[in-house]
Amino acid sequence: MFKLVMFKNAIVFVITSFCWLSSFASAEEEPGFKGDFELGWLTTAGNTDTVSTKAKIKVDHNTKYLRNNYILEGYSSSSDVRVPSSDNPNILATVNQTTAEKYFASMRNEFKLNKKHSAMFLFSSYEDDRFSGFDYQASIAAGYANRLFQYDRSHFDYRVGPGYSVAKEITVDGNDVIIEEDTVETAIVRVDLEYVFNITENAKFEQNVASEIATDSDKNTKTKSISAISANINKSLALKAAFTINYNDVVPAGKKQADTQSSFTLVYSF
Repeated sequence: MFKLVMFKNAIVFVITSFCWLSSFASAEEEPGFKGDFELGWLTTAGNTDTVSTKAKIKVDHNTKYLRNNYILEGYSSSSDVRVPSSDNPNILATVNQTTAEKYFASMRNEFKLNKKHSAMFLFSSYEDDRFSGFDYQASIAAGYANRLFQYDRSHFDYRVGPGYSVAKEITVDGNDVIIEEDTVETAIVRVDLEYVFNITENAKFEQNVASEIATDSDKNTKTKSISAISANINKSLALKAAFTINYNDVVPAGKKQADTQSSFTLVYSF
């Protein structure tokens, strides 16, 4: 319940920030935005092996002075399992257990420096992955953003800057009760690389790699890679296949460093 409340608070925070920034920039020009809503299937491997449903919303907001990006996503799945009954251990009872649960929210604000792509950015994120060994992972960073190159059908953007991360590592027993916890804080350098290639007018490939590099060698460096290809059905709908790798260099005992996700979603653009 606490995690669900935190995710709802993140939604409220993103929506409130979006409205505030829209009013801030409207003095110069009317704000414009576009967004994607994804819904589909997701398979995971690593700390959990399961098939889940996935939902994601991404909003891009562009004005004369600001370029903003907001992401909310989550997935959860449960299944019926047979466990010994609490009344009689010799009898198996069917119970419904959560097998995967993850929520993620991020906000990136870019303050344009010229008419092209140069900007200063501010980024923040919050991730709650129940089966990763972390109760939560959060970060904030600021720095410089620009476009390295742009051609007729492709472009490559980068963002780099210092930041700060905090994560709460937990150890649970067989009943999912926390028996040990430790909060780890560290300075980071965030590097965000994004490549887009328009294969045709109706299909495109996207590659994003973001790494939060810990300045202390014994602290966790977190990297996320998303490879996706999408094809338009019409002006509003598209099919999308994506492969995501979440890698933590330092993880709690008994947990794997890499989690992978393969997703197939229907995307509605608005």
